[in-house]
Amino acid sequence: MDSQIELYPHNQTAYDKLCKMLEVSDRACVVQPTGTGKFVIIAKLVQDNPKMRFLLLGTNEYMFADQMANLADFAPGFGRGKERGCRPEM
Repeated sequence: MDSQIELYPHNQTAYDKLCKMLEVSDRACVVQPTGTGKFVIIAKLVQDNPKMRFLLLGTNEYMFADQMANLADFAPGFGRGKERGCRPEM
């Protein structure tokens, strides 16, 4: 990996709490307002844990596809798996 993701202090706090949650459970959720860096926290988690499996959900296909493309820049090899329940393309 060429560059490590550096988090702003508020996101580092959320990341640390996320890691603590994942020590005791295999599920966790990051809840923050729009535009505060949830994606960056997820990208750091993926980057720091390349062998871990992740499930990312999105409500908007355009934004989800954009974020997945960005995530691939931080974590090469990370990509979409099987999709279920998706609306068929028209």
